[in-house]
Amino acid sequence: MRGVRVACLVGILGVSSIAGADVMGFKRGGTMEVEIVSLGKETIAIGGPSGVAKFPRKDVLFCFFGSDEDFGKWKDEFRQQPLSPKAQPKTKIEQETVIMPDYSVYDEEIYEIPLKTQVLLRVLVSGEITEAGLRALLNKLYASTKARTGFKYHQSPTNIYIYAFTSKEKGQSGSIAHLGMSNGQAKPVITVSERQMAQLGKKPKQRFGLTEAERKRIYKEIFKAEEMGLKAAEKKHGSPAPLEAIKRYSDQYRNQLAKKHELARNQLGEINMEGIEKDWPFF
Repeated sequence: MRGVRVACLVGILGVSSIAGADVMGFKRGGTMEVEIVSLGKETIAIGGPSGVAKFPRKDVLFCFFGSDEDFGKWKDEFRQQPLSPKAQPKTKIEQETVIMPDYSVYDEEIYEIPLKTQVLLRVLVSGEITEAGLRALLNKLYASTKARTGFKYHQSPTNIYIYAFTSKEKGQSGSIAHLGMSNGQAKPVITVSERQMAQLGKKPKQRFGLTEAERKRIYKEIFKAEEMGLKAAEKKHGSPAPLEAIKRYSDQYRNQLAKKHELARNQLGEINMEGIEKDWPFF
């Protein structure tokens, strides 16, 4: 590091205990402009105004700053640890190993025009699924997609969208996580669904005497009833139909649906809300 002001402490007992320190002109706790010539496993070679000297790595304490103000702040508030492999604090990445979920790409779409080259990926994820793991996976897939070449208008993709699903069925309703990178963005944006994360590992329960699979089928029928109500209102009043007419016809179809499954209207409403909260497919 050339031309950097260094706050340097050499040795626990002071610089006089290490050969070569006097040549360098170091003073315990002092600062001076130096150059780190080399970093070895056992020694550090430092170049100063009077030459170059080597010191045992374990005996040298360093803190690098760009101004006397920074040095003064460090001197008052901090103590550096010896510059050795054992003494260096572990980074957050070293402390926590991120496990990515298993995945497979089941769909890819490429769209090319002069303004952009877009790649869209849909992937299925399984195994151990965590937010950190999903983010790591999406970043990995983004990096490999961004590195692809051979496109017609651009050297690499300008727009990248990656959607992660826990099942192909979920692919019809919502992803558990997705990454988006549009042309002009500084970096990709990742969004993780809190709703779907909260559902992971939960066992399906019976409600209203119905299994989850049965409620999913009813949820699709509710959506279909809404469509039928809209079409009936438009047939009667033209498009766009009045909202009151749409609601009236939709209610008629919902009443028929509740009667068919021997459910109260409020129970039908709860199944509808459950489907929305759990991102169930509606067609």
